Amino acid sequence: MIAAVAAFAARWELPLLAALSPALVFPGPWSLAAAALILALWGLRWRATGRLWARTPLDLPLALLLAATLVAYSVSPLPALSASKLWGILLGLAAYVSTVHWVRSGGHARAVGWALAALGAGIAWLSLVGTDWEAAQLVRLPWLYDRLPRLIRGVPGSGLPSPSDLFNPREVGGALALLLPLAAARWPDRPWGRALLALAVGLIAAVLALTQTPSALVGAALGLWLMVVVQSRRWRLPLLVIAALGLSGLLALGWLGGDRLLRFTPDDLGGQRRLGFGLVSRLEIWGRALQMAHDMPYTGIGLNTFPLVMDRFYSGFSLGPEPHAHSLFLHTAVDLGLPGLVALLWLLGVAGVLAAGSLRRQPDPALRSAALGSGCGIVAYLVFGLLDTFTLGAKPGLAFWVMVGLLGAAWTTVDAQGNTRANRAALGVHLVALALLGGVLAWPLSYRGPALNAGRVAAQSALLTPSPEPETAAYLRRAAPLLEQAVQADAANSGVWYLLGSVYIGLEEPDRALSALRRGVLLDLAAPLARYAPAEAWAQSAPSEEDPQGLLRVYGQWTVRYPTRAEWHLTTALVYCEVLGDRAAALNALHHGLTQASHRGIVQFYQAEVQPGGRCSRVLR
Repeated sequence: MIAAVAAFAARWELPLLAALSPALVFPGPWSLAAAALILALWGLRWRATGRLWARTPLDLPLALLLAATLVAYSVSPLPALSASKLWGILLGLAAYVSTVHWVRSGGHARAVGWALAALGAGIAWLSLVGTDWEAAQLVRLPWLYDRLPRLIRGVPGSGLPSPSDLFNPREVGGALALLLPLAAARWPDRPWGRALLALAVGLIAAVLALTQTPSALVGAALGLWLMVVVQSRRWRLPLLVIAALGLSGLLALGWLGGDRLLRFTPDDLGGQRRLGFGLVSRLEIWGRALQMAHDMPYTGIGLNTFPLVMDRFYSGFSLGPEPHAHSLFLHTAVDLGLPGLVALLWLLGVAGVLAAGSLRRQPDPALRSAALGSGCGIVAYLVFGLLDTFTLGAKPGLAFWVMVGLLGAAWTTVDAQGNTRANRAALGVHLVALALLGGVLAWPLSYRGPALNAGRVAAQSALLTPSPEPETAAYLRRAAPLLEQAVQADAANSGVWYLLGSVYIGLEEPDRALSALRRGVLLDLAAPLARYAPAEAWAQSAPSEEDPQGLLRVYGQWTVRYPTRAEWHLTTALVYCEVLGDRAAALNALHHGLTQASHRGIVQFYQAEVQPGGRCSRVLR
């Protein structure tokens, strides 16, 4: 009886996993039970086949990615919010393992290809009646978009607040760009099968065009172009020439039109306004994300907490909380730390080697098509991920892991035939990745990264998590000495000084809080707009040296958006009093702080210093 159940589980492993996946895609009390069932499924397959998993060159990067995911979850200040991404990544890794086994043992590559093509067509069809098309229109076509119904609303997300209960058109575009090349691959089938695939490809391509997502459209075009180049030697040279001309045109367009996009105004046409704001916002978001990766290099900020951490600790100039970093690679570094980014790059490098080796040596035409379609789809996804992303662990990302599993399955049969050239190439990728991992682990030591990472994790746990007062104070007391250590080696990091000021405000130590905030103000006096509003600094030729008015604009933005935070009222007063010597303006800023800030004691403390007869001179210049 057990043997029969084990054989059944091994034969239907991937479909059974797909049936259990909703319990992990939509986390809840049932998720642990679903995970236990998946582990039981693997145990039955192990009993039936004698293999716990099929070894591939992808094992090492996947193990590193799993470790980085568990570390990132463990440091999250809001574990309940991080659970959706944790379960999503674990489900993706499980889908990879099951895809390799199911395809390798049963020759089901064509079935998986059909399922992914059907998934792409299903996403396209659901998106056609459930997308927020108003957010998609770079080129406004009201006669088309206004006629599309909104029938699907309120699909559960990752737990973060969303501006719309409809699908985001950019995420739809990224998912369709990932799946389009796989659906368009030459699957061996009967004429009616090829006709159905052609309909699926047409639907996916049409909805992808409707999303008007530039990076997804370019990615899908590149993926399809690469498929034709690989499969057709006759058209290779003309296609290479066309690609070179197209790339040159895009670069020229960016060079000539970039300055105009940065100078967009609300009166501009809708498409230009959207493109301009998209460029401006990304420059700002990427700067904030790079600083996060610098400050928490080993652990990341905590899965799925980007908008909260950005809003509280890395506030933008013109942006509020954003759902992600608008870059697959940057967001992976932010979410999972630098080891997680290395794991992703390592995984992609090895996957490229497996795809190339399978295309050269794979005798099975279905597996060859699977390798080609998966490889080109992943290329399309990576191009989309340069300017936007759906993050690792997001719902559309499950298809990515199945496609990586197809590459692993195609490789396992090739490897048995002795593809030594590809083995050497994979070994080269391993060595480069291990060297890169050693570099990213050693680099933060130069600025006391371990202390900074630990201090920020403790401070986030105190300032983001609603905890009892004794527990919050314990986190703050733990964070303060770690951050003090960090600023000894990284004294130019103004964000750490601001955070240290917030910590001391919470500990009710006004002298230390003001000292830390003064250091932050002093550091940010030099070219503040270049740091916090890079697009504006570039477009308006903002001063590159001391710019107190620019810094007051930054603090003004933060004071309006976060009126209860005493630190921004204090920094505004510090600029007026100790940089510009304007006592009246400083007292006015402190008056607003007394009426709005949640910590009024420190505002009163500094107000006593600024009163007539007290200190108010240009000491910070």
